[in-house]
Amino acid sequence: MNDDTFLNEIIIQTKNTVTEKLCRYPDKSYKLEVVKDTKNCCRIIIEWKKCMGELLVDNPDFAPYRYVSFNIAAVDSTDTDADSVVYCWLDSEGDSMEDIKQRIIMGLEAGFNYQGKA
Repeated sequence: MNDDTFLNEIIIQTKNTVTEKLCRYPDKSYKLEVVKDTKNCCRIIIEWKKCMGELLVDNPDFAPYRYVSFNIAAVDSTDTDADSVVYCWLDSEGDSMEDIKQRIIMGLEAGFNYQGKA
């Protein structure tokens, strides 16, 4: 399987995973915006009550990830606040399609379960 085909399969799986997971929650508990959706790139922004995340799938020229980057940050923190990271995951060469799916699910659950600073 070539890189473009694998990337396209990851994009399809990512969109399916997000759709399947989010349909279990009421629309009022999150806001979803698909910023970019092409055969080579998918960028999704998800806003929860106290945090927001970016799920990016693409084939970067230079990045610390292979295809998938999923970052969620608290909205009640400053940019320099180390506690602002709710979830962060970058895929790597050894990650399978199942690994990617599970890590996306973990990130979505982290966003829904985040309660803010104590």
